[in-house]
Amino acid sequence: MSDILELMRADEKLWKEQLRQYQRYSRLLRFTIIVGSAIEVAQESVRTALNHQLPWLMPAIALSVGICASLEAWMKPGEKREGTRRDCDELDELLLQWSDTLSSGQSMDKIKEAFFKLRQQHRQNEF
Repeated sequence: MSDILELMRADEKLWKEQLRQYQRYSRLLRFTIIVGSAIEVAQESVRTALNHQLPWLMPAIALSVGICASLEAWMKPGEKREGTRRDCDELDELLLQWSDTLSSGQSMDKIKEAFFKLRQQHRQNEF
């Protein structure tokens, strides 16, 4: 029984770290897209001020906006963050059920089955 509990705790720790990573990626990509797009929109005023000193700046910003937008569309960190958050909440619920079931002396089979189903669902949504 404790092996399953250890496995649940390990997955909980891993999934919460994944959640933090997805949040960081999502925020970084969106920040870069927003700031880069704003600079691109204001390119005439920026270009006149910086064109002589940094002629490569505007093409580099345009390229970074395009790359970040593509990465965000491909990786979908916002969707993965929400899916991981949902899985973490379900796992927390299973851990609460585990302690309740353990104290009442009932069978753990339903909880184990729900955990392995949740784990499989998480793995499918991960990529």
